[in-house]
Amino acid sequence: MKKKNKTLVNWLFYIIIGGAFIMGLVMVIISMVMYMQSVRRIYKRQMLESAGAAIELAGFDDIRQLCEEKLKGGVPDEELVMDAEASLEQIYDEAGLTDLSLYCFDETTMQGELIATAYPERSYASSVISFGKIELERLLNAEASRDIKRHGKKGFDNTVYKDIRNENNEIIGLLSVSMELGETLTARIRFLVFYVPVFVLLMSVFSFITLRLIKRKIIIPISELTDAAKRFGNSDISAGDAQRIPVFNRAADSDEDEIGTLWKTCSEMETSLYESVRKLKAATAEKERQAAEVEVASQIQNGMMPSAGAPFGQHPELGIAGSLQQAKGVGGDFYDYFMIDDDHLAIVIGDVSGKGIPASLFMMMAMTQIRMHSSSGLGPAAIITEANRAICANNPEMMFVTIWMGVVEISKGVMLECNAGHEYPVLRNAGEDYELDESEHDIPCGLMDDAVYTEKRRILQSGDRIFVYSDGLPEANNVSEEQFGTDRILKTLNEKSSASDEELLQNMKAAVFEFMSGAPQFDDLTMVSFSYNR
Repeated sequence: MKKKNKTLVNWLFYIIIGGAFIMGLVMVIISMVMYMQSVRRIYKRQMLESAGAAIELAGFDDIRQLCEEKLKGGVPDEELVMDAEASLEQIYDEAGLTDLSLYCFDETTMQGELIATAYPERSYASSVISFGKIELERLLNAEASRDIKRHGKKGFDNTVYKDIRNENNEIIGLLSVSMELGETLTARIRFLVFYVPVFVLLMSVFSFITLRLIKRKIIIPISELTDAAKRFGNSDISAGDAQRIPVFNRAADSDEDEIGTLWKTCSEMETSLYESVRKLKAATAEKERQAAEVEVASQIQNGMMPSAGAPFGQHPELGIAGSLQQAKGVGGDFYDYFMIDDDHLAIVIGDVSGKGIPASLFMMMAMTQIRMHSSSGLGPAAIITEANRAICANNPEMMFVTIWMGVVEISKGVMLECNAGHEYPVLRNAGEDYELDESEHDIPCGLMDDAVYTEKRRILQSGDRIFVYSDGLPEANNVSEEQFGTDRILKTLNEKSSASDEELLQNMKAAVFEFMSGAPQFDDLTMVSFSYNR
């Protein structure tokens, strides 16, 4: 990590220093170009003023006459030439020029021929000049002068041209004016030698200070934040608060800038994450504890159901089997069958409102009340009536339970049954199909303490069978939200109506789970099958 930080610092250093140098160089170049253009404009104005003074001194008409005679191929008047050169020499000396020459100029050939010059014996003016049309227009109309040239010992000269026109506004002559730029170039060199290094030095110092600030304010905090993030990624977030060492513990006096805010945010995130882990561990432990309690409750609930096989070995003519498939760990469904005495068998199935532990506790109370009141020798209606009073007296949550109960007098083949709001039983007379018994119900237990329950008397013949169930069977849904329904119950029972009670329950469970096709089970599935074969 340190190597990367060092590389980042160097990278920033090179960028800043290089950028400062390039920016300084560009600024110097731009400044010099603009400076030289300004100087040349100033010199041009001064030289054009000198040219105008020379023309005025020599006389414009005389100058024009010399140019016209030369263009016509004649020989200019020698006296006029001498007067012109005298005027040029005067202006030459007064303005401090390096050259001042008069040319006749032919716009047809774009060439000019020297007529007169100041101090001919030391002049370096060309005898002939030539321009392109565009170049001439630029020299005469634009602010810029001709390119600076080095000429002999005079050094660098800047040359401009003043046009002389006839009455038809045609150019017939050019007055060439040159002035030495030695002082200007010396100033430029002095600028380059002194000011540019100073500028670069100042930019370098500024860049170094800027880099130090960036390193202290940005790079080092980011490096520390990255190291903290690595430590956090390698830490055990499942450790308890006692073992937790905060990694995003920025100093209290840290800057309140964006990086400081990021440190604070990371610290809050760390605290929040550990708090979430702590709550998750607590919730998981609580969930595991509840799951263990549900498992114990489920074992207790299943232990209260009668064991497989007939509970009455002295009555082999009777067959009975029960099944409870819970939707959750525990539920409110129950079934029971037991011998009240040597000649009476009680069969009970019930369904408590609600799910989970509360329904399971309510179910246990209902089963206990039914067993307790059955021992008094009462009929099913009286047993459920007494159980209802006890349930209503201890029912602050206003829960209720549906119960179907039948008491069989084995010796006479008579069964008394009471239906307290439960599902319709399914009956099969010997040699016939199963049919739904849609007799009128009484209300469920737990709703009214003064409810009166009635019972029905049924004569059993050898081969008769009774199948009772909870609402979890007909209301079982498949993935299409279609219910299993009582029609499928009857169809499944009648397909193998001669099967044993255990086989009949297995067939029914297989049919309903095949119908559900993987859809979740939302309610307990409870069934009891009883057969009488005396």
